[in-house]
Amino acid sequence: MPHAPVVRDPVRRRQYFDDRFQFGRADRLLWWATVDGTRIGFASVGLREESGERWAEVADFSIESQWRRRGYGRAFAQAIQDWLKSQGVSRIDLNVRHDNPSALAF
Repeated sequence: MPHAPVVRDPVRRRQYFDDRFQFGRADRLLWWATVDGTRIGFASVGLREESGERWAEVADFSIESQWRRRGYGRAFAQAIQDWLKSQGVSRIDLNVRHDNPSALAF
């Protein structure tokens, strides 16, 4: 999204990141994917509960371009899925923009 208004406008960009990436929130998990101590990816997962059902929303999921197409993204997604399942989460939502062919292929 390098051309999105939220990225180009420094005020909007700061507000966006302040709202989305708050550490210590009980309803939001921030995950790093690492290989040999190197951070190669990131995920932000929101936890929700409605009518007694626990579910999660993957708000952000990214693997650095030089680490893609090697199975790290799949392993990272599986680790998150396994952990969420162990916490009683029964549904995981992930929305992908239609103009992001790499994410759609993943």
